[in-house]
Amino acid sequence: MIDLASLQRDAEATGRRCTAGAVIFDAAARVFVMRRSDEVPLPGLWDIVGGHVEPGETIEDALRREVAEETGWSVVGEPTPAFVCEWELPHDPARPRREFDFIVAVDGDFDRPRLASREHVEHRWLARDELAVLDENRGADDGLIRRIVSAAFAQRRDGDRTAGFTSPHATVFVDPIASDIEARRRRWDPVMAAQIAAHVTVAYPREVADLDDMTERVRAAASSATPFELELGAVVDTGDPDYGVFVEVRDVDGGWARLRDAIAGTERDDRRTPHVTLVHPRTSGLGRIAWGELERLDLRRRVVVRTVAVTGFDGHRWVTTSAHPLA
Repeated sequence: MIDLASLQRDAEATGRRCTAGAVIFDAAARVFVMRRSDEVPLPGLWDIVGGHVEPGETIEDALRREVAEETGWSVVGEPTPAFVCEWELPHDPARPRREFDFIVAVDGDFDRPRLASREHVEHRWLARDELAVLDENRGADDGLIRRIVSAAFAQRRDGDRTAGFTSPHATVFVDPIASDIEARRRRWDPVMAAQIAAHVTVAYPREVADLDDMTERVRAAASSATPFELELGAVVDTGDPDYGVFVEVRDVDGGWARLRDAIAGTERDDRRTPHVTLVHPRTSGLGRIAWGELERLDLRRRVVVRTVAVTGFDGHRWVTTSAHPLA
């Protein structure tokens, strides 16, 4: 679970004002967007439902209030965290906004949203292949609204495409040595931190797409593999922290590579290297801000890998579907 209260306190303590955003889907898997009026900041931009957290409010209280005020609908059930990001208003650049976005279910007439006329002048329902409409924002939001909506679609797609689990991975967890890593993940990428614990991936869905196939390959590989060491090290990025911040991992005795060969086989993508993700671009837009704090951090320690897990996504979190001790 995400500790929203702690994240709100942390943001406000660093001079940021919190906002809450709601990504709303209809039964046809289309997302609801509205065009901002000329009477509000960022006029003419397509936007999702949401707004500022008022003094004394929690993030979730603000989310429910904004949905009611901007659409006339009411939030039902528990919102699903989807993305966290930061942005600035042109007239108030000294106070960044820390935004928390959620996938929400609502009750109301989807054909007749009650728009706040001063704030929004039209609305649309967009299918996944229609998201280019959001590019009409013409860079005024640096593509942020499209990124938020895409993040929500990624979760909905994975959860709704078929029953059960999707996107299987062969995974090595680095607990219990990762308490300081987890603290940083919870701060800079709380959505992914809530979905799965700190880990090193061994094989990816693009290499082995079927869950049953992945499970059988991992079982067979684990039965003949011996425990091996990984060494965590410095915090690195890919050259642009907006696309992720990672802990580098050294394959001390080649055990990770051997296990990967045995699982992925000829489908192996040789560009993959072992790492622990601190900030994932699919769930967090805070990579550049996090990098400013983490770039000189060294998390060097060693972990002995004795088990490899198979994980799959259920639309909300990554679940360990099976665990296989190394021989």
